[in-house]
Amino acid sequence: MSITENDSITVTCCLTGKTRPSSRKFFKNKAARLGIDDSTLLRYYVCREALIQAVDHGRDLEKLAGKSVDLQQLLSEKSWDEIVKINNYRTRR
Repeated sequence: MSITENDSITVTCCLTGKTRPSSRKFFKNKAARLGIDDSTLLRYYVCREALIQAVDHGRDLEKLAGKSVDLQQLLSEKSWDEIVKINNYRTRR
């Protein structure tokens, strides 16, 4: 999804399938700051809760993956390390 408007959107965690409201402007600005395409950020968005569980606590991605998520397909597109980098997540350890 390309971001061109400043209205609200619903973003979906590519790992858990959980959704949350956000602003298009926020995602567009974050993508620009990270030097990536906004559609890439939206495609590989991971919610903070899942990042904390997977990165900081070492939980298995298969256990975190939502029922509607094809984890094998996701990881064939990008490695988990690339997805974490796209989300600009820094470990809390």
